[in-house]
Amino acid sequence: NGMGESKLMLSTALPEYTINDLSQMRIGEGRPPKSFSPEYLESNYTNPHDIFLSIFFMEKFCTPKIYRWLLTHFNGQIAIFSGESETSHPIQGANRDHMHAFGPLIHKRKQDMVVTYLQMTYMKIFKEILSPSVLVDPNLRPRGNQTHYMIYANSNCVGFREEAVGRLSEFGPIHCAGKCKGKTPPSGNRANLVKIKTGVGLMNWWDNVKVYADYRFCFVMEHEKNHPSYMTEKIIMAFSAGCIPIYYGP
Repeated sequence: NGMGESKLMLSTALPEYTINDLSQMRIGEGRPPKSFSPEYLESNYTNPHDIFLSIFFMEKFCTPKIYRWLLTHFNGQIAIFSGESETSHPIQGANRDHMHAFGPLIHKRKQDMVVTYLQMTYMKIFKEILSPSVLVDPNLRPRGNQTHYMIYANSNCVGFREEAVGRLSEFGPIHCAGKCKGKTPPSGNRANLVKIKTGVGLMNWWDNVKVYADYRFCFVMEHEKNHPSYMTEKIIMAFSAGCIPIYYGP
């Protein structure tokens, strides 16, 4: 998660670099294995300024061929990105100064950088609709039509979010658009927890923004309760739709 966003951030910070996509090296079902170009196997093909970009815990996802190449032929730096809320550091062991982690880190080393998924998605997807001038000028911000009270579109049913939705339903009808349906409120009345189908997948962000625009409030709490740097696209989607976010996060 976040590889496309990570490539954009890296290419923006280092415009003089050329990106070669090694994901084509994957050996997929029904596809023949692909080989490195001969120059990749030359001892001086890479240098200390080259960067290998991967996702957290790359040993689980890189093919053995790429992993062997990294260990035997690659002379540069390794940058590992993720937008997920990992609690353990992705880089373990000694002699790892050439490896750098970028993401919502809890235990940052001096060669790492804390980057939230909110920052990644803003740069790649939402920067046009929420430019800096829009963010600071209330007259330019998106405005929804506020037809309905509140929407709750989550399929990761975290306890404190479910409880919050249940309690908020005592103020008005909440449309539950994902797998989660809210916890029964203290009153015992679930009448305001209304299950709906939008026909929109959770990862289809722009169509979800259109759905959010029909609501006065959007319930966009993060699923991590005590993670110091885990912030996702949820609150940006609420701002893009012009609804008021009900938010909880770092």
